[in-house]
Amino acid sequence: MKYRDVDADRAGVTLLVVEDNPALNALFKNYLVQQQFKVLTALDFDEAMAVIASKESIDIALIDYDLGDRKGLDLIAHFQDREIQQHIPVIVLGSSGDQSALQQCFELGVDDYVVKPVNPLLLSLKIDSLVYNVRLAKIIAEKNEQLQNLITKARLEEEMASHIFYNHLLSRQTRAVKGFNHYLKSSGGFSGDIILARYAPSGSIFILHADATGHGLSATITLMPMVAIFKAMVHKGYRLEPIIREINTRLLEQLPSDRFVAASMVEIDLHHADVKVWNGGMPELLMLDDQHQISHRFCSAHMALGILPDSAFEVRAEHCKLPSDGYLLGYSDGVVEQRDSVGRSFGVGRLLRSIRESEADLLQPLMKALFSHVRSDHFDDDVSMYELRFHQLADPHLLLKPIQSLTQDMKTIAPFEWFLELVGAQVAHQELPSMCNQFLSGMGFDQSICQRCFTIVSELVNNAIDHGILQLTSLLKVGAEGFMAYYQEREQRLAGLTDKDRLGLRLKWCIDDQGLALQIEVQDSGKGYLAEQSQQADVSDTHAFGRGLSLVQRLSSSVEIRQHGTFVRAILR
Repeated sequence: MKYRDVDADRAGVTLLVVEDNPALNALFKNYLVQQQFKVLTALDFDEAMAVIASKESIDIALIDYDLGDRKGLDLIAHFQDREIQQHIPVIVLGSSGDQSALQQCFELGVDDYVVKPVNPLLLSLKIDSLVYNVRLAKIIAEKNEQLQNLITKARLEEEMASHIFYNHLLSRQTRAVKGFNHYLKSSGGFSGDIILARYAPSGSIFILHADATGHGLSATITLMPMVAIFKAMVHKGYRLEPIIREINTRLLEQLPSDRFVAASMVEIDLHHADVKVWNGGMPELLMLDDQHQISHRFCSAHMALGILPDSAFEVRAEHCKLPSDGYLLGYSDGVVEQRDSVGRSFGVGRLLRSIRESEADLLQPLMKALFSHVRSDHFDDDVSMYELRFHQLADPHLLLKPIQSLTQDMKTIAPFEWFLELVGAQVAHQELPSMCNQFLSGMGFDQSICQRCFTIVSELVNNAIDHGILQLTSLLKVGAEGFMAYYQEREQRLAGLTDKDRLGLRLKWCIDDQGLALQIEVQDSGKGYLAEQSQQADVSDTHAFGRGLSLVQRLSSSVEIRQHGTFVRAILR
């Protein structure tokens, strides 16, 4: 059994003795000093008030009930006026055990009452008991202060994290995408879910939906690298695959081994009517027709982000033809796993029923059904969902900014010529449109020019690879199965590229007889994909490369096509 060290408890404890009998006052002081206490004394009410007013530290007070013409109880109110946080225990020394006196003392908050003559041993025991309580009160007060400081510090850190994440990363990241709506509700102050949507320079739409392990601030911090990477790489014009790979690499470097992020990313190429989906650990994305019936499911086919090294990480996405009508619905597991008061999950069945019964949008009836199931405003997990309405998607040509004049403030950019040739496997992993976008932006070209140049390079490079080097025909894309067959065949042919397969890109900024001009040249080692009669200004819309070249002609001042399409020069003036 562990005993208290009484002398250690008494050390540093100050007692105030208020007794109007000088001899008894001195006796109390001598005895208490021998007991290792620090003792302050007062012979009457006024002296006691002077001690109290001096702000001297007082831990316990011994007060005589009768102080001449004043009662010692009158001092208690003045103890309460002192600017201190803790309660000062009081022992009243009385000459009688009158019941009314006792009742009055305890109503005023007196801690104990001792009848004179005082038994020294009894008085010591009572004081030690109060000393122990005083010590505990001090420890509790110190711990409370430390706890309050920690709470304040945590609150300030949370406010800073919230400011950075929501005001700088999220708010500046998501731009209004036509036809896109989303809903996100966290189970606490921070969310482990994010939904981001953004236009690329070409007009393609990118959607990132992620669900980090854990909850609260730690989960939010996990998502921060993803937001920054998504913002930067979409803005620079990268495709879905390198964005996903870069996010995985960054999370693998920064996260502890027990943390990862389930995520899905969607790239919608409006120019080529292509929907590309990568799903790593998220619930299935649902493609619905205009009657809210499921037409396709994009199930999870990959590991979550932040688990596998780059050598084992798979970025191959699933392709699907972009419908002219219908919806794309994405949701987190917090939706279907949300439980009611008796522990029943919301489930996929309720989710499907709620969207089938809705007349127009998907989110409102889905949210209504979820709240009805839970019957509470509080969720036990973060909830996030989004819908993309295909019939509301903007015309990609309208997203291109009108090109600014090449004659104003552009003469300061010295003439240059930039050329790059890719060989073999390099062609399969090319990012030429984004490289051109960064290069021209760094050279000082206006964003309207960079954006238009990005689209032109993207179309010419895709035609050169798919229809020139790989000799693919767009006739394979007939029907939903044909669309997937086209991209499967494309991947197989890309894997078989050799050093004989080459792709060249040249950018030339110059002044010719018509003034300032930006020339974009793309040349490939293929056999060509255009007949002689189709190499003029009017290109057939029958094939994808025909539509691509037609777009290039609308965006350029002039287009020159040679060698059955193996060489194309587009000029911006």
